[in-house]
Amino acid sequence: MAILAPNAFVTLGGGAQVNGIVIADRYEASGGNSLNYRNVNMEDFPFASGEPGSNGDLVQPQPVKEIIE
Repeated sequence: MAILAPNAFVTLGGGAQVNGIVIADRYEASGGNSLNYRNVNMEDFPFASGEPGSNGDLVQPQPVKEIIE
């Protein structure tokens, strides 16, 4: 399992068990949770190609550009 939420505050409760990785800004566990690191094969993970029309992919290969004026 991979939880990919690099900008989020991930919180798990109620005895959840994660076998894999968590990528988060903040992670909090309560209620008897466990986080067991497992190497996750990312070869088939749907990273975006960067090509137009690849909006079905979950992760973009470059950071999101935000322009604040």
